[in-house]
Amino acid sequence: MQACLIGLAINDNLRYLVEDCDSAHEAWTAVSSKLKPKDDMGMGKTGALAQLTSIKLEDYSSIAGYIAAFMNRYQKCSDADLKMDDEIVGYVM
Repeated sequence: MQACLIGLAINDNLRYLVEDCDSAHEAWTAVSSKLKPKDDMGMGKTGALAQLTSIKLEDYSSIAGYIAAFMNRYQKCSDADLKMDDEIVGYVM
């Protein structure tokens, strides 16, 4: 019964995670492991993207420093399974 309630409380795109769960604990574990941050900043996709888009050239003393910081943050997005094509990366940069 509790697993069903968790299924009702989550987004449709995550419902597949709990369809075959027999207990609330099993359902919660499945959902929380999927949503658990995957990057070392502990922010997951949204936090990694926010960090990437908040970087500003004027905060760095050189282009090389800016690019190094940008690429570091871009790698954190990749580590969090956030997919971006080159056109989007160029736009953000």
